[in-house]
Amino acid sequence: MTLALLSTGAWAADLVITGTAGGPTPADLGGSVKLKTNSVSYSAIANFGNSIIFNSAFKTYYKIVTDGGFKAGDVISFTHAFNNSDDTKEAKIGIYSDKDNELFVSVQGVNGRLSNDDPAVQTYTLTADYDSLCLGRVGNTRVYLLTLTVSRATGACPSGLTISGSHNYKEGEDISLSTSLEDGDGDISYQWYKGGTAEANKLTGKTSSTLTISGCELSDAGNYYCIASKAECDDAVSSAYAVAVAPFFAVSDKFWNFSDWTTGEIAEKTVYDNLELLASDAKKLGIDGNNKSIDGIDFTQRLKFGGNGSTTERCVHFKIAGNNVITVYGMSSSKNAERTIDINIGGVVVAQLTNDGNAIDKVTYAYFGGETDVYVYSSNSGNNIYGIKVEPFALHAADVDFYGLFMPAEAVIPSGITAYTGVLNPAETELALTQVSGTVIPANTPVLVKANAAGTYAFAPSNTGADAIASSLKGVAVETTVASIEAANTGKKCLTLGENSGVVAFRQPAGESIAANKVYLLVNTSSPAPSVIRIVENTTNIENVEANEAAVKYIENGKLYIKKNGVTYNVVGAVVK
Repeated sequence: MTLALLSTGAWAADLVITGTAGGPTPADLGGSVKLKTNSVSYSAIANFGNSIIFNSAFKTYYKIVTDGGFKAGDVISFTHAFNNSDDTKEAKIGIYSDKDNELFVSVQGVNGRLSNDDPAVQTYTLTADYDSLCLGRVGNTRVYLLTLTVSRATGACPSGLTISGSHNYKEGEDISLSTSLEDGDGDISYQWYKGGTAEANKLTGKTSSTLTISGCELSDAGNYYCIASKAECDDAVSSAYAVAVAPFFAVSDKFWNFSDWTTGEIAEKTVYDNLELLASDAKKLGIDGNNKSIDGIDFTQRLKFGGNGSTTERCVHFKIAGNNVITVYGMSSSKNAERTIDINIGGVVVAQLTNDGNAIDKVTYAYFGGETDVYVYSSNSGNNIYGIKVEPFALHAADVDFYGLFMPAEAVIPSGITAYTGVLNPAETELALTQVSGTVIPANTPVLVKANAAGTYAFAPSNTGADAIASSLKGVAVETTVASIEAANTGKKCLTLGENSGVVAFRQPAGESIAANKVYLLVNTSSPAPSVIRIVENTTNIENVEANEAAVKYIENGKLYIKKNGVTYNVVGAVVK
């Protein structure tokens, strides 16, 4: 490919005359010189007289420019000659990147007055890129430039363009794609596209052989293309490369410990281990070293909020699957002021950790419902968090006795668990249980549950829309004082589930509060209120009691009971204790 082929009268647009006063004029472009022992006149494209010379008293020069500049590997070819009766005169041409940087000096040109030779072609290959080049005379006599060509080797055209990288990304991750060519070298340019290769699909500024999209969004999913171009070659166009972007996936059992993270400043939206950090230059987050211990966990690093946040900036964001317990470990960054960390779900602050900065603390919140977004941030000035734990809402059964549960959202009954509702008898002495039919516990239905073996049983979210079941059992979603319940229910007394001498029943509360997601009963105080309400579990009737030597009949408080294999039943076959 020829960049510039300069000939007489045809290169004024490529030639700039630069120098001091008295230097060359446009008239110096051209002229002629006699060669072949002064017998043939040759046209010149420029002549380098006394005012166009490179030496210690450098004055003027010709400057060559071309679109896009000159590239390493370009070959400059020229011929030159002089005409003088003194063959010892020096007549050379120099190529310079500027007047102080010599690149190349030719050999002596042919003397047309004394020689019959043709002008020899001089060549020089550039080893670097230049915006422009300078030409000047080196020697002590006028030199004529006869031809000048600047050429660039085309090399192989680009072909077989392919894209590689991952096809699947999570929302917030960086998309990174690269290209490779089966063939092609030299000055190859690239352009990336999305959704097609029309001008409207061009990705502005994406002009390298690799494509990076930081913090991808769902809208970044699609088919990507790349085109490799080279002058005087057909474009190489890749096939479509499909990229899928999955939304944040919800977690149900996860512990983010910032001790495991890389330290440093976070000044942009970052996703790591399915946890999104919403940060910017104005609202930065940071990870640094700090040792704190709580609940048998030894933290060595913390996430610093560094100031107020919200659900859109300077906060931590994650998704939970539903029916989860969230625990945030943190503390104020100041020992002189109480500060607060918020847990925000659905635009509502559902829990707060207020801390004075003297010791690490935690806040725990049980969420009931389907998949949702959770945001954690500081609501007043600097706070630090050390870890975030998400666990399934679960029953930790140490034995096979009854446990009370109240869940504001529908939940699947785990395998190995039986759930019951209960109705008080008129005398308010017994709670008769009825097994919950089906596979779910409806929302806002207080229940007693029993495990068939000790263990942990998670209550996964469900959305069948089952109606709440009427029951004498009551429940609280958050920790609630007994006094407040009784104050809201005049003439009623609160009993909670408890164990005494191996018997689980509803008894006088052991403390002042009822824990979140637990159940209670209300009994009348107008007549002597019972201090214990037995739990009666309906089972199949006992048959052939008389024939079973292990069964024993007895009367207690005027009622007939049967004890068999360590279990006491009433006469209708309901378990009493």
